[in-house]
Amino acid sequence: MNGSPKTILKRAAIVSLLFCLGMIVAYGFWLVGLKAESDFMVFVLAVTIAILETGSGGWGVLLGVLYILAYDYFFTMPYHQLRIFNLNDWVACAVFIVVAVILNTLTARLQRQVGIAERDARVLGRLNKMSTGLINSTSAEGACRYSANELSRILDRPVSITLGEPAEDNEAARACYHDGYATGSGESIYALERNKYLPLNSKQGTLGVVAIDCVSGDIDHASKSFVNSVITQTSIAVERNNLEKESVRQEVEMKHERFKTTLLRSISHDLRTPLTGIAGSAEYLRENAETTDAATRDKLLADIVEDSEWLTDMVNSLLDMTRMQDSGAPLEKEPEVVDDVIADAVSRVARRSGTHEISVHAPQKVTLIPMNGQLIRQTLINLIDNALKHTRPGAHIDVGAEQQGDEMVFFVSDNGGGIDPAKLDRVFDLFYTQDRTPAGDGLTSGRQSSIGLGLSICRSIVEAHGGWIRAENNDQGGTTFSFGLPMGQKPEETADAPARKEE
Repeated sequence: MNGSPKTILKRAAIVSLLFCLGMIVAYGFWLVGLKAESDFMVFVLAVTIAILETGSGGWGVLLGVLYILAYDYFFTMPYHQLRIFNLNDWVACAVFIVVAVILNTLTARLQRQVGIAERDARVLGRLNKMSTGLINSTSAEGACRYSANELSRILDRPVSITLGEPAEDNEAARACYHDGYATGSGESIYALERNKYLPLNSKQGTLGVVAIDCVSGDIDHASKSFVNSVITQTSIAVERNNLEKESVRQEVEMKHERFKTTLLRSISHDLRTPLTGIAGSAEYLRENAETTDAATRDKLLADIVEDSEWLTDMVNSLLDMTRMQDSGAPLEKEPEVVDDVIADAVSRVARRSGTHEISVHAPQKVTLIPMNGQLIRQTLINLIDNALKHTRPGAHIDVGAEQQGDEMVFFVSDNGGGIDPAKLDRVFDLFYTQDRTPAGDGLTSGRQSSIGLGLSICRSIVEAHGGWIRAENNDQGGTTFSFGLPMGQKPEETADAPARKEE
C-alpha cells in the first residue's frame, strides 16, 4: 500500500466505493432471500476489481476482510454481533487472501507486459521517426549528424559519429574501427575510457565509429538494443548516400563524355564546309590570279573573309560553352550601365547586318545593375546574330531593355517569320538547330550551318546570373527572345536619358 498521499487517497476511495456497492448488493440479495453463496461471489468480484484498479493485493485483502466483518455483523444471526472467529469466516478470509495473491501476481505480470509493450512501441516510434529522417538525408555526413543528435537527445548524453578512420591519438576508437568490435567504457578492451565506441559496420567493412559518453554510467540493455538498431539504420543510410553520390558523379562524367562526343561529331561536320570553301577559293586565286577579273577576285576574297569570320565565331562559341560547362566558380559581377551594354553589343554586329534594320530601345533612365558585362554583351550578340541569320533580308530587329518589377528584361525582337510553336521549347537545347525562315529559305548566305551552340550559351550565361530566358512568337510575324536579370539592390539612376536608335 505504498505510494504518495494522493495515490493512497485515490485507492482508498476506490475500495470504499466497492465496499458500499458490495454491501448494497448483499442487502438486496438478503431481502429476496438468496443464500450467502451469492453474496460471496459478489465479494470475490469486488475484490478482483479492487486489485486490478489499485494494482495492489493488499487493498484487495483489506476489502475482503471488511466484507467478512460487515456481513457477519449485519447479515448473520445473531445480528449486530461479530462472530469472526467461526470456521466460515476463517475460510472466507483464506479464500480472499489466495484470490488477492493470485490476482496480484497476474496483475504485476500484466503490468510488466504492458510496460514492455509500451516501451517497445516508444522504441519503434523513435526508430520510425529516425528512419524517416535518415531517408530524407542527402549526404553520408548529414545522416551521421542526424543520428548523433537524435541519440544524444534520447540517451541524454553526448554522442558523436565519425566517418572514416579516427584520429591517431584515440587508440580506443582506432581499435574499434580496425577490429569492428565495441571498445571503451563497459567493454573488455580499453575499459577505463570515458567513452564507449561502437563500430558503424556495413557489408563493405567499417564505415566509422560511434562514440557515446559514459561518464554518468553505462547505457542499459534496452538502450543498447535501441542504439544497435540506430547504428544499423545509419549504416544503411550512409551506404545509400554514398551510392547516390557515386551515381551522380558517374552520370556527370557520362554527360561530359556525351557532350565531348557530340561536340566533336558536330564540329568535324560543320567545320568541313567553310574550310572547303576557304581552301577552294584560295586555291583558285593562287592558280588563276593573273586571269581572274576584279569582280570575281573580290567575290572570292569576300567569301574567304565571311567563312573565316564564321569559323572565328564558332571557335569563340565553343570556348564559351566549354567554360560554362566546366566552371563551377560564381560569376564576378559589377554594376554596368544597361544602355551601354546594349549599344556595345549592337555596334559589334552592325557591320554584318546587311539589309536588316536594327533599332535600339534603351531604358528611359540610365540604370546600373550587377552583371558580368562581357558575358551579357555576348548573350545579346548571340541573340542578334541569331536574328540576322534566320530572318529574311530587310527584316527589322528591335534590341532593348525595360525594368519590370525587380528585374531588368532585355529583348531581341524581329518580324522575320517566327518559329514553329512546337519547337519553341527546344531552341535553347544544346546542339539543336532549325530552319526559321519562311518557305525553306535557309540561312542567310546558304554557305554556313550552325552547330546549335549560340542559344544554349545564352541560356547558360543568363541562368548563371540567376535569371531566366525564353523565346516566343510576337504579333509582328516574328520571334522575340527575352531574358531577365535580377536588379539586386536598389538600382542607381541618373537623369532621364532619351532612347537611342541605330540602323
